[in-house]
Amino acid sequence: MKIQLGILGPEDSIERIKEFAEQMNDFEIAYFPYTHASESEELIKGNEKQIDHWFLSGPALYRYLIRNRLLEEENTSYPDLYGASLMGTIVGALTTMENRVKRFSLDTIRDSELESVKNDFKLSSIEFFLYQGEEFLPATEVIEYHESLYKEGKIDAVLTCIKTVYLSMKEKGIPCFRVIPSRLGIELELRFIKEHAQANWYRKSSLGIVGVEAGLSNEQQNNQYYSYKLKQQILDLKRLMLDFSEKVQGSFVEVGDALYFIYTTRGELELKAREINPSQVVNDFEKQTGLALNLGVGYGMTAWEAEQNVRHALQLSREQGKQTVVVVNEEKEVTLHQHSEKLTYQQRFSGEAWEKKLKDAKISPAMISKIASYYRYYEKDFVTAKEIAQWLKSTDRNARRILSELERLNLATIKGEEQGGRGRPRKVYKLEI
Repeated sequence: MKIQLGILGPEDSIERIKEFAEQMNDFEIAYFPYTHASESEELIKGNEKQIDHWFLSGPALYRYLIRNRLLEEENTSYPDLYGASLMGTIVGALTTMENRVKRFSLDTIRDSELESVKNDFKLSSIEFFLYQGEEFLPATEVIEYHESLYKEGKIDAVLTCIKTVYLSMKEKGIPCFRVIPSRLGIELELRFIKEHAQANWYRKSSLGIVGVEAGLSNEQQNNQYYSYKLKQQILDLKRLMLDFSEKVQGSFVEVGDALYFIYTTRGELELKAREINPSQVVNDFEKQTGLALNLGVGYGMTAWEAEQNVRHALQLSREQGKQTVVVVNEEKEVTLHQHSEKLTYQQRFSGEAWEKKLKDAKISPAMISKIASYYRYYEKDFVTAKEIAQWLKSTDRNARRILSELERLNLATIKGEEQGGRGRPRKVYKLEI
């Protein structure tokens, strides 16, 4: 099965990538040239379902499309422009210009990438002025940045990764050299795309099990054998699950009393999750059946592994409460779908440093990872026990115990106190996880 590869960028960049891409037999290639980067949105929207992977001309376009959520990181890439690409352009500038060149302005390439090139190629004698803005497209600000430096006499020439900037500099008579992908950079990225796509196919073909459990009260459990209403509710749930099973091309199995599994593949479930919020599925099922439901998904390379994971997911769903869909994958990574929120955390840490830190910990690695995920999700600088309690649906007392343990493990530091109504001030922590 060939990879459907979409190559997107200015026409001259596409021609350069095309030269190497057509030498590989693993791709079915579609070309999407544009004059201005703003045209890329329409090109993508009309073709995203036919393309497995997008290969972009450079990092400026990549950041623009990812930031605007037009493409996803996992199926989008570009050839690096630092290293050999940047060094080749610098050599070209030094040998082309008659006057000695010692000062360049540069865009798109990050500061850390530039430092790497300077150290690798001993460029300490050359001064670089790096555009620090986050916005590269449209290129108006980038053009103004280079032009003002040249007019002020601070630079001798411009290095740019953006075609629009290059053309503008040439039009204004400013010495400018365009950084384009090297042959090696293009070939390495194409090989990566091939390996990534193959791994993704294997991943999508792994087994996925959807588990749905009706959370019956004690009274309902006692009445389930002779309550007509409850039997009708269960029949409604079975009908809905059969419909859902057809949508994900799965096999529906009644495992036990009020417990049902749908066997399908990971690829089918992930495709459906893009179209429908998993929490919405539970909400719809509950409204139509009148039952309180728990829903979990387990992935695995074998049926046994997937079933272990779906049962664990159902257990976590019960603990989380209403309308929380829990997914557990092969690496025991847990993803919680709660209404419009999506939170992922690890149940175990690996590496010598973590083993040493958690050797005598009184809280589980999964608890630590879960707190860290909430901390990053809400973009917190500091946190209190009250917030931890809300995240974990626990008591303030238990949250204080957890924070004290994190402090003992050097994973949290007290940064001050805040007054929260009556009583003693709350301690404010900064997490180091």
